[in-house]
Amino acid sequence: MAGPSGVGGYSRMVPRRIAALLAALVAAATLAPLGPAPAHAVEEGTDPLQVTIESLSPAVIPQTGPIRISGRVTNLDEVTWTTINLYSFISETPMTTAAELEAAADVPAESTAVSRIADPELSDTIAEIAPGDTVPFSFSVPRNQISVTEPGVYSFGVQALGQGPEGRDLTADGRSRTTISLAPRNAQPLPTAVVVPLRRQLTYADDGRLEDVAGWTRVLGTGGRLRSLVDFGGSAGSRSVTWLLDPALIDAVRQLSAGNPPRSLEPTVVPGEPEQPGAGDPPAVAGAAEPFAGATAVSGGGGEETGAISDALTEEVQALAVDWLDRLDRALPGHQVLALPYGDVDVAGAADASPRTYTAARRRTGTVLAPYDVPLTPAVSSPGGFLDPAGIALVEPTDTLLLTDTMLTGPPGSTGSVEGSAPPEVDPSDVTTLVSDGVHRIVVTSSASTTGVGPGDLRSPLSLRQQVLAQAAVRTLAPDPQPLVVMLPHDWNPATSSGFFSGLDVSWMDLISVEEVATRSATQVPVGELYYPRAQDRSEIEPSGFEAATDLMRAGDQLQDLLLSNDQVGRTVRDQALSSVSYSARSQPLTSRLAAAAAARWVQDRLRSVHIEAPVAFTMTGTEGRFSTTVVNDLDEPVTVGLEASVTSGISVSRAQTVEVPARGRTQVLLNATAPEGGIHSVTLALTDSRGAPLGESDELTVRALAVSNVIWLFLGAAGLLLLGAIVFRLVKRVRAARRPSPSARADQGPDQGPDQGPDEGPRPGPTPTPTRVHADAASVDT
Repeated sequence: MAGPSGVGGYSRMVPRRIAALLAALVAAATLAPLGPAPAHAVEEGTDPLQVTIESLSPAVIPQTGPIRISGRVTNLDEVTWTTINLYSFISETPMTTAAELEAAADVPAESTAVSRIADPELSDTIAEIAPGDTVPFSFSVPRNQISVTEPGVYSFGVQALGQGPEGRDLTADGRSRTTISLAPRNAQPLPTAVVVPLRRQLTYADDGRLEDVAGWTRVLGTGGRLRSLVDFGGSAGSRSVTWLLDPALIDAVRQLSAGNPPRSLEPTVVPGEPEQPGAGDPPAVAGAAEPFAGATAVSGGGGEETGAISDALTEEVQALAVDWLDRLDRALPGHQVLALPYGDVDVAGAADASPRTYTAARRRTGTVLAPYDVPLTPAVSSPGGFLDPAGIALVEPTDTLLLTDTMLTGPPGSTGSVEGSAPPEVDPSDVTTLVSDGVHRIVVTSSASTTGVGPGDLRSPLSLRQQVLAQAAVRTLAPDPQPLVVMLPHDWNPATSSGFFSGLDVSWMDLISVEEVATRSATQVPVGELYYPRAQDRSEIEPSGFEAATDLMRAGDQLQDLLLSNDQVGRTVRDQALSSVSYSARSQPLTSRLAAAAAARWVQDRLRSVHIEAPVAFTMTGTEGRFSTTVVNDLDEPVTVGLEASVTSGISVSRAQTVEVPARGRTQVLLNATAPEGGIHSVTLALTDSRGAPLGESDELTVRALAVSNVIWLFLGAAGLLLLGAIVFRLVKRVRAARRPSPSARADQGPDQGPDQGPDEGPRPGPTPTPTRVHADAASVDT
């Protein structure tokens, strides 16, 4: 077996004539004049030549045919290196368990026992590399030169031997290592699911604009993480891949594609069309087909330099967002899409502080991703794959729950779990892929598949691909091979999208979706035995963060209820609130909480734009009365509010359930007051939403009720009777007077007429009265 330098393996595999030639070179280097060695730029223990493997094809040890290797070498030294020979190497003993793979990752490359394949015809030579320069290399190794036959996983890589300031020796001056697998000839295809996560922290200004536009420009542009992940997943083609995404991220990019407009109160309801579900109603579709609902377009700047820069950045990110959405549209169809709770809400934190927030986020996700018309599968998975028992209990039994296998095995060297008993000591490759706590079916992801072996970039696409193949290979050797579920790192930025999925086209691997894995039989595991790290417990979003999010959602619902013609603003406010308690917000909890509070103040300012103008005082006589108050709307949109009175004891005031006020208008409202007892009463008038919740704006007035006693009523009744009697007396007197003849009528009767004798009648029979008697009678009649 070769030592660290690999000399033993080298002497066995190199032909005698090549060995003699190299021995002469070593002797020549030894006899070279000695002198002070130039200073090195690299630290002690660091190789002066950095070797990177960029391509390895095929990705596994073939039955026949060569293995083609290519990459680059970078000179990290301050001096030029010459005659750099690049050889491949392979370990002599295979690794057959996941535990051995995990242990090998901690072993330095120079300490690994390997055999160097040092045939010059099977290598590449670089004449010289100046300080800081990078030079490519490429060569092939035939299968018959790779003397391994036992199934398993081998360390495989490239060593660089060059002429430096201290001469030349047989110790590698640079190396890169990965793994390469050899599966049994009769191995059955291992079901394997690859999950590509799309999640990012979303931060908003108080008016609803997305912040960090420059950061969005980076992640959506060429080489950016979100752009690279979409291209990476899209490169799977017809091969099965599972997406795990936060629908809020898609809506955020759509907002950027619309120019990152602020929150808008403008009408969104088209006359004659049904309104959209309210802010608290679960939508059937996550997102919307329109450019961006609930926002207005951003106008151009005013010509200042900062405005011009901002406009240019907005235009750039807008174009990148449109391009990214188009790429996503091409990548998603035909594959399973797992949808996280909207905003990627911290499920563990919500379970302790606000379960209703999780429920709202789960409902908000919906069942279809618009505008792509892609069905969504509800799922829960934290970035690290951890979830405490309370969080697991919060998840619906029908939702897909993905947890890391570390929760079943514990971390390396662990003696127990934070919550529950110690996890069982088992090899990760023996952990069943599907477990159940009696309620949920839990898909277990492989933590060892998300990092490779060094030196080199442990998370390069090639390194991760080789590690996925290695994990699958050791599982095929197990008595009961378990499916492999690979959750790619949530913050991974693949440098290239080529070669990963094509390298998985091997006969002993079958790429399937997570949904297909979840249909298999599950092993019962008590939740109390799952490992949950203390660091995870301490990093959960605190209750104050959920309180700020709840306040913002409540304010958004009231603003939505206030507006007559806008049915989207409540949802956009709620979306921002949910994003403020995301897993990503764990890294900046104070910033997220303050952003939610600032947005709530923005909403409250709009709510206060609708206010009451009530009279200072109102006096009523008796037990009932009416008074008016005015509702003023300073918004540019029509609103509808309720009006409710809070009173002291002894008086009641009616409420107005619906008061419509035009934009920039005023509406008078008449209210009925009832006070069975007299006195002075305080009345507070407050605006409410349709559910009767106060909007925060109120006004006070004083009501004076004058109660009248029974004695006064008696006096008033007696006075009324006297008045009525006087009226009747005068009427009777007038009637009698009207029936008496007037003096002129009596004079017209003449001296020969009696009082009852008309002018044409003759004299009555009988004695003629004397004049004196007639006069007396006449006088008597007058009297």
